[in-house]
Amino acid sequence: MNSIGKICFWVTALWILCSACIGCGGKHTELDKKAGLTAKTIAVLPFEAEVAGEAGQQYVTCSVCGSAYKGGHIEPKAETVLSDLLFEKLKDKPDIILLTLGQSKGLWADALARSGGVPYTKILQRVGEKSGTDAVLYGRIFRYEEREGRTYSVQRPASVAFDLHLVRTSDGVIIWKGRFDETQTSLMENILRLPSYLKRGFKWLTADELAREGMDKVMADFPR
Repeated sequence: MNSIGKICFWVTALWILCSACIGCGGKHTELDKKAGLTAKTIAVLPFEAEVAGEAGQQYVTCSVCGSAYKGGHIEPKAETVLSDLLFEKLKDKPDIILLTLGQSKGLWADALARSGGVPYTKILQRVGEKSGTDAVLYGRIFRYEEREGRTYSVQRPASVAFDLHLVRTSDGVIIWKGRFDETQTSLMENILRLPSYLKRGFKWLTADELAREGMDKVMADFPR
């Protein structure tokens, strides 16, 4: 194989490797096949921020599933932005009940009053019973940091981390979960992100743009 042939071979190999590695792009979803997906009607709650237990705590744990995330600043608008993105994905789907913040707080308060001190999955189970649905979809936010800089030059990139849980009302089992956790990096820091950078036009995204991209990826695997 001559020099040009070798170059073409390695460029092609790198592109295939990049494409394979970037498919998830910071997201992960998991369907509990053993539990089975038996939810015909789903109540969707607005997102809530997961507050670190102690000041300066580097990692935070999801109150629903126990997964660990690198903690960070959460912009005040984060709950609204992610809730709107989620509702936008589900608004036209049949048998999906989108709960307002007021409705959510009412159901949550009632569930807490009846369940006090039990795991979040049990509280969500109570919310499902109260709303008359087969399952409840609920998300937590662990990081929502805005970029510092402009579209093509930043001092600090955007960083977003959140997860979603579909909890079955009949037994409180998490039958599906999805997560997104990404801090945008430069191409020089991670050449395997080349396809992603081409798609983004080599731009530094805002936190809202990164959140939308994350929601698109996670909900692409939502079993509905």
